Amino acid sequence: MKQSYRHWNILAQALLWLCVSSLTLVAQADPDGVAEAATEAQSSERRMGAVVTFGKPAELRAEESAETVLAIGASANVEGDVEQAVVAIFGDVHLDGRAREVVAMMGNVSLGSNAVVRRDVVAFGGRVEVADGAQVRGRIQPVDFDLPGLPGFEGLAHWLRECVFLLRPLSLNVLWVWVAMGVFALLYFLVALAFPRPVRLCVEELTHRPATTFFVGLLATVGGPVLFLVLLLTGIGIVVIPFLLAAVFFGALVGKVAMLQYIGGAPGRGFGFDALNNPILSFVLGTVLMLVLYLVPVVGFLAYAVFSVWGLGAAVMAVFTGISRERPRPPTLGPTSGGPGGGIAQEEVPPVYSTSAFGAEAGQGSGVASPGSFANLAVVAPRAGFWERMGAAFLDLALLAIPLAVLGGWGLFVALAYFAGMWAWKGTTVGGIVLNHKIVREDGSAMTFLDALIRGLASLFSAVVFFLGFLWIGWDREKQGWHDKIAGTYVLRLPRSTPLLCL
Repeated sequence: MKQSYRHWNILAQALLWLCVSSLTLVAQADPDGVAEAATEAQSSERRMGAVVTFGKPAELRAEESAETVLAIGASANVEGDVEQAVVAIFGDVHLDGRAREVVAMMGNVSLGSNAVVRRDVVAFGGRVEVADGAQVRGRIQPVDFDLPGLPGFEGLAHWLRECVFLLRPLSLNVLWVWVAMGVFALLYFLVALAFPRPVRLCVEELTHRPATTFFVGLLATVGGPVLFLVLLLTGIGIVVIPFLLAAVFFGALVGKVAMLQYIGGAPGRGFGFDALNNPILSFVLGTVLMLVLYLVPVVGFLAYAVFSVWGLGAAVMAVFTGISRERPRPPTLGPTSGGPGGGIAQEEVPPVYSTSAFGAEAGQGSGVASPGSFANLAVVAPRAGFWERMGAAFLDLALLAIPLAVLGGWGLFVALAYFAGMWAWKGTTVGGIVLNHKIVREDGSAMTFLDALIRGLASLFSAVVFFLGFLWIGWDREKQGWHDKIAGTYVLRLPRSTPLLCL
């Protein structure tokens, strides 16, 4: 234990010397570079305070000297004199000069025949090679942390250099990553075979509503941790969260398979190749295209992030679509006629709707209120514009000003409860009642509490991105904000509204 503490102390001292020397170097810097040029011209040895590199090798030639050398994500090659330590984090150290200490974090240390180390040489997760003629006056200590069945620190360091620092999931130079990716590809293939219907539903959502699925996935990624935190604070999360995590994991898995099929079937949809519409063939082609993208620096990371979020959004939208399909349809009212044999059959006659009243649209000619009276409301009623919607929002915020000021951050939950509850109860808010607004789904039906909750959470997303989701109303053809598109709602302007006290 004492020896391990000493090794970590060496690394801490090296990093401390690096910080101190860097600050000294900045404080004494000559902005014009005149003094440095004169010093180099007059001296055959170039003196530097600290040599620091990130992602590329740190070099110190034989005629150069430095106080500290640090390489992060790369190797350190030193032939000159280093007053303090030579440190490589996720890289190797090659020393053929002089240094006080040498430390390699998740890398190897090699000492040339001219190397002189006044104190210790430590390699965390690597090995130490000492050539004939090298001098080490302290201890030589490799510290091995390899675990059975897992890649050693040397392999992890190689993965960090080739994949993480280049922002890509895969590299042709890291073989064990391909083994892991093969395991995941096999898992995706088994999911495609075992659950074809959920995957097909997700592909349909991606095909018909690509933008909405992406924004829903982004909302789920950002709002999911917040929802889990709220559940934990309320106490019910202890029971609910394990099931939610299992559902999210399965949904993300099915959504990722759907993304692979969607990408693989894109050439078939674009060029009319019916053979590529086969789910298994499109899955294989999508997997190949995905692996190619994962090899490209920066693009690979962006593709991984976008496809993961998009696939999760497709799974969430498929669940909501399935729930809406299971809702019972209202009965159709129409004239009756005698059928053969004296039986009575109902003839479906599409009613004509009037929007003269806010809460009770009646079928013309019958005098009977139709249960499906809002069905055409999204078509015949005009959309509320940007400024009038902002006016209604201003009235609501004025109503919530005191709770928001008193409760601080917790006031967001009060605001969410207010908006979601009013939308589900009245189809509008107090500000919307004043300005004759009503919120309906895209099919004209009233919102449920689940719809209202999704719209409320989506409103937070519209606000955090510099309120761009609300500004979108101003130039959108359907006058929908991002939260409207995610929840599938319209804000309509009606001739007359129902007072709040009329239940």
